[in-house]
Amino acid sequence: MVHFRIISVGKTKEGWVQSGFDHYSKLISKYARLEESIIKAEKVTDESRRDVFLQNEGERILNQLDQETPLIVLDQRGKILSSEKLAKYVENNLKSGKSRIDFVIGSALGLSDEVKARADMLLSFSKMTFPHELSKLMLAEQLYRAMSILHGAKYHK
Repeated sequence: MVHFRIISVGKTKEGWVQSGFDHYSKLISKYARLEESIIKAEKVTDESRRDVFLQNEGERILNQLDQETPLIVLDQRGKILSSEKLAKYVENNLKSGKSRIDFVIGSALGLSDEVKARADMLLSFSKMTFPHELSKLMLAEQLYRAMSILHGAKYHK
């Protein structure tokens, strides 16, 4: 079974976002395991220390990763994939013996260069900027859609 893990910085504050994420977690459970890992966000007290805060968040993210697991980092400057291409990426990883894929969503500060450098792919939903909470919900939906495509389910149509 495929195992997706979404590592995001900061707790989900909006109940409707968490409800949506839980909804897609339940739907995807017939195809894959969807796990959520929350990294503590830095409390920005001094904007001039932004790089230090990003570095601290980045270290906490990198401590959660292993080198063998493919990593996709959501970033506005990343590749824009169709749902079918995301499904193909998942399928290719499965065919190469990788049953787990990690995804990282940064905080309002963004992500450290070290986290981006560790990524196998930078992925963007759009050239627009989205709140990290909404990105998490959108990613959960797209992972469900990708698995639906791979299993020939009607959801994608």
